[in-house]
Amino acid sequence: MVIEVKVFGAEPPCATCKQVEQVARKAAEMFPGQVSVAKYSALLPEAQQVGFEMTPAVVVNGKLISQGRVPKEAELEHVFRTELASKEGDVAVLMEVFSGDPPCPGCVAIVGMADKYAEKYPAEELTVTKYVGKEALAKYAEYDLSCVPAVVINGVIKIEGTAPDAGTMNNALREGGLWIR
Repeated sequence: MVIEVKVFGAEPPCATCKQVEQVARKAAEMFPGQVSVAKYSALLPEAQQVGFEMTPAVVVNGKLISQGRVPKEAELEHVFRTELASKEGDVAVLMEVFSGDPPCPGCVAIVGMADKYAEKYPAEELTVTKYVGKEALAKYAEYDLSCVPAVVINGVIKIEGTAPDAGTMNNALREGGLWIR
C-alpha cells in the first residue's frame, strides 16, 4: 500500500509552501516505497474538494492533515506510521490528554471525558494516555502545545485551552479514525 501525500500551495510557490513540501519529502524518506509526495496548485478544482482554507495544506490519503502552517517532520512521520498501521488493521486511535497539576476545572473535565471514552471503547480501538503536570513536559513540547487542558488525537488533531464538548470530541476522534457509537 502506498500512502498518497498531496501538498497544496500557491502558484508560484511561496517559501512556506516549498518548506512544507521539503518537510513532507523528508518525513516520507522514513518509509521507502510506502509514501508518495506530490505538489499541487491550490487553484485546482481538486483543491476545492479537500476544503482547506489556507495554504500550504497537506492531505494524506484524502484527509486534511494541516493547513496554513509548516507541520513538524515528526508529526508527519506519525501520520504516515498510523496510516500504514491502520491499513493493516492493527492500530488503535491514540488519544493523549494533558492536564495541569493541580488541575483546573477544564483539566478535570477533559480527564473525566477521556476516562469515559476509555471505558466505552476497547483498547484495540482507542488507546487513552493521560499526562499530568511536570511528567507531561517532554510530550507537551514535542507537540508544541501552548496551554492545558489539551487533547491530541493520533499526534495530529489538537484541541487546546478548553475542555471540548462531547460533539467536538466525537468529531476529533472520528477524524482520527474511531468509529463512534
